This record gives sequence, structure tokens and C-alpha cells, in this order.
Amino acid sequence: MKGSSRPAAGSESADPYSIPTPVDIHRPHLSPLQILPSRTPQATQTHVDGQPPSPGNTPRKASGPLSGLTRGAKPQPQDDQDKAAQPQVCAAAEQALEMLAAQEEAFEAQELLEVIEAHEAEEEEEAEEEEAEEAAEEAAAEARAHAEAHAQSERQSAKLKANLAAHDRVGEGADRVSKRAQVR
Repeated sequence: MKGSSRPAAGSESADPYSIPTPVDIHRPHLSPLQILPSRTPQATQTHVDGQPPSPGNTPRKASGPLSGLTRGAKPQPQDDQDKAAQPQVCAAAEQALEMLAAQEEAFEAQELLEVIEAHEAEEEEEAEEEEAEEAAEEAAAEARAHAEAHAQSERQSAKLKANLAAHDRVGEGADRVSKRAQVR
């Protein structure tokens, strides 16, 4: 007898190809081969690749990346198109990488240029502020010098008036003295 080492319920030895009764399905001590209905061996046919077909199934087309192949057939490399297309795909990928690298370099150069322009604008603004401060200092110094010159001019004018007044008094005093002398 072929099959399992466990005897079926109600019999001394179980045949794996025998059809179990519905009651046997609910018995956990049975093996799956004892529970499943038997299949009688059929005459085997072989495909070109040496594998027997599935009973009751006809070869069907596969889906997915190996479409066009029948079930059970060994995958064959696609035409020479794949081999011919591979260098083109590699070249396109390489060109895309080169373009990305060039874009990245251009982006970095643009950023660097913007940083340089911003720095130059800052320096220019600082230079203009310094020039404005220097011009304000020069204007203040000129205003102080002008004010000092004006004050000195006022002082000299006041001195001259004082001297003229003193000279006039001396002249008046001399005139009085000479008139007195004439009157006598």
C-alpha cells in the first residue's frame, strides 16, 4: 500500500488515492492527502521544454514582463532591439545626468553671482554712507569756520568802532582845548 503511515478511521491502512467520506474532513488526525479527493494518474504528455501540461488546462498567454510566452515556456531574451536599445538608453541617461550637473553648476553660479552682487551693493551703500558722513563733516567744519570768521569780523568791527569813538573823543577834546585857547 502506498501513502501515509497513519491508518484512516474505520480502516487499518489509508490509501492516499481513495475518496474520503465527508466525516473524514472533520477529523484532525488525518493527513491532507487523506482528506483531498484522489486523482487518478493520466497519461503524461510532455511539452517541448520537457514539462507535462497541467491536466485540464490548456497553455495560456502569460501577462506581465514576459508576455508573449506561453505558460511553462522558458523565458527567452527579447529581440536584438533590447540589446540595441540599451546603449541608447544608457546614453540618454548619461546625457540627462550631464544636463542635471550642468543645471546644478549654473544654479550654483547664479547663486554665487547673486551673493557677489549683493555684497557689491552693500559695499556701494556703505561707501555712499561714508561719503555722506564726510560731506556732512566738511559742511559742519565750513560752517564753523564761517561762523568763526564772522565772529572775528564782528569783534574787529567792534574794536574799530571803539577806536573811532575814542579817536573822536580825543579829537573833540582837542577841539575844545583849542577853542578855549582862542577864547582867551
